[in-house]
Amino acid sequence: MTTPGFYKKRKNFKSVSGDKSEWVSWVAGAGGGGILASMIAYYFRQKDLAIGLGWGSVFNVLNFYSLKILTEKVLSRGEVDGPRFFWIWNLVRWFFLAVVCWLLLSVSPLCLAGAGASYFWLLLVLGFANWRSSSKSGEK
Repeated sequence: MTTPGFYKKRKNFKSVSGDKSEWVSWVAGAGGGGILASMIAYYFRQKDLAIGLGWGSVFNVLNFYSLKILTEKVLSRGEVDGPRFFWIWNLVRWFFLAVVCWLLLSVSPLCLAGAGASYFWLLLVLGFANWRSSSKSGEK
């Protein structure tokens, strides 16, 4: 994990995907794919897997959005407040992750596996979106 001190030379931090509507469309597509997979699993009578896929896609979008907000706030603070702010809110994020994993595991291990699959799906879609946007910027 990269500490905030790594970015201390960067004064004007900009997101990789400059177009907000494009980012929202990719996230909506990834979340919609998780919901669609959830409905397919429910159709095949895999209720626990469907619950994990559905809630996992919602929680994963919230997780990545909170990470984006955390990164912007840490980089906008100075060298003194940035690392402190980073570690406090990063611990809060990990606490919520542990609570969500415990709740999904209390339903069933298959439910937690479904949430993990939706996490992997979201990583694939956002990685593809990042790769696509970087290849577009390389052509300019």
